[in-house]
Amino acid sequence: QKAQKGLEAESRNAVAKTRREREKRVHELEEKIATLEAHQKELAAALEDPAVYTPGGRATAINRDLSAVAHDLARLTAEWEKRDQCSDPPSLKASAWRASDPPSRPGYGVAGV
Repeated sequence: QKAQKGLEAESRNAVAKTRREREKRVHELEEKIATLEAHQKELAAALEDPAVYTPGGRATAINRDLSAVAHDLARLTAEWEKRDQCSDPPSLKASAWRASDPPSRPGYGVAGV
């Protein structure tokens, strides 16, 4: 009896640890994605300035940075979606809306950036 309870507790602790680690990674991804989305907006706004298109302007560098940010966003968002699917039971996933989810996140009703 006692040994069985000990094994069950050990199993629960292992599951809880795995879940905490997964939730921590999801949170880290959400923070990185939010930072990249803000940077993406800044770069897009910079491209609206006509001065960046003059000779010696930064249009090429800004576009290169924008492309890199878009690539990183796609990669991190894919990882976030994969990991986030595992973090809640399916019954909660369909109806849950967390305040930490940026509205541009795919699958939440607004087209991604």
